[in-house]
Amino acid sequence: KPPFPQYHPEQILEKERLEKEGDGDFEQTLIQTVPSVPASSHLAAARSSADMSLIERDLLDLNQKLLNSIITGDWMTYKDLCDESLTCFEPESRGEFVKGLEFHRFYFDNLDWEGIASQKSKAKATMASPNVRIIGENVAIITYVRLLQTISEDGEPSCSKTEETRVWQLMDEGWKNVHFHKAVPS
Repeated sequence: KPPFPQYHPEQILEKERLEKEGDGDFEQTLIQTVPSVPASSHLAAARSSADMSLIERDLLDLNQKLLNSIITGDWMTYKDLCDESLTCFEPESRGEFVKGLEFHRFYFDNLDWEGIASQKSKAKATMASPNVRIIGENVAIITYVRLLQTISEDGEPSCSKTEETRVWQLMDEGWKNVHFHKAVPS
């Protein structure tokens, strides 16, 4: 099952209308009108309708879910949202090009998540100034500044930031993160 529903273009427009008007039951409408159309057709038709807000919101929600999985050490969610051939450039790789999930799994497997369990609820990742750009029928690029707010064990707040670009690709099983570039601003 895809990480978020693959709505038919007519359903996208109906959901937007119901959200604006604040009435109706979209889920009931969805159950009554589910067509069998390939996922890539949904994006193409929605794009042609010039109303990308639902797809953009869904992509931002997926990206936030990915960032939350990193904060909480949730390897299964991270793995489900990323393609097996994920590529990246990030400070942790010291500028080297990384391919695959094993590099990232090292951190999930070796950080003391139980030791910081009490701090999990005191960490928050925020995407500041996010921008979603849809390219073609099955690729999206999300750019943002990730603000990571934390509270130390002695109660001191701190905030760090990284500049990030994530490339998402629509595959048979839904949207997958296929590449990212993360940099610490100078």
